[in-house]
Amino acid sequence: MKFNLEKSSANIIHRYEPGEVEIRQPNPEISAETGQAIAKIITTGFILTPSHLIENWQVDEQLLTISHLAQVLATEPDVILLGTGAKAIFPKHEVIQACYEVGAGIEIMNSAAACRTYNVLASEKRNVTVAISIV
Repeated sequence: MKFNLEKSSANIIHRYEPGEVEIRQPNPEISAETGQAIAKIITTGFILTPSHLIENWQVDEQLLTISHLAQVLATEPDVILLGTGAKAIFPKHEVIQACYEVGAGIEIMNSAAACRTYNVLASEKRNVTVAISIV
């Protein structure tokens, strides 16, 4: 599904499909041939904030541990959106508790919903991090 194009100085998710996400970055790589911005296509798990992209975040959402969440927590978000593929799969209680202990709220949802919610919060200039374990 394609999302509306937003003018933003933040990383925005432009398109989500199972297995592939297109991210529009504020300072994209430019094609030498066409002079056009090169879209960032992600086909593995990732962590995205309005200012940073961490690729190749590999974790099985059913086995998510606090150590897997370390990269997400390192972004110091106010809100964490955890996208777990086609359906919402909730991690163990201690993972959710670890987020609350550092003052971050966490919402678990399917990956498409996480992408849409991230765009809304990022456009509001909120301190949000989305972590997609399976795209």
